[in-house]
Amino acid sequence: DLITFYEFYSMNTPIFMPSHLPKYLFQQDHMDYDGRWSKRREETGRPQMWPDEASGASPFDEGSLDAVRFTVRFSDYFRFPEVQYFDSIPHLLEQLPKTDFFEVVQRMARFNQDSLIESSNAWRALLRRTTGWDADALQ
Repeated sequence: DLITFYEFYSMNTPIFMPSHLPKYLFQQDHMDYDGRWSKRREETGRPQMWPDEASGASPFDEGSLDAVRFTVRFSDYFRFPEVQYFDSIPHLLEQLPKTDFFEVVQRMARFNQDSLIESSNAWRALLRRTTGWDADALQ
């Protein structure tokens, strides 16, 4: 699950993930949300929360391999650097002794550090813009 992924990644623990896309098909019925609330169903003329599933355009159609193929490129499983991918268990067993774990850990740590700095700067700028408070003045 994604929380576990973040926890291990934040500890700079090397992560090995399957590269086969059907492993990322999770049926969670996201397409049902649009009509779940009666008030929303009653509002005529209001656009759907996302495109109709029949069009194949919705990234929320987790039962469609095309939708998953489109969506996973935005997920952190595939965006974060140094996540290791394997095609099969024999491939994973082949990769393990060949992986330079020191380098993987160092690159993960650098990404985590850069992300923390970027997030802190973004929050500081937002705080400054919304309140006029300058966190830098307190240091």
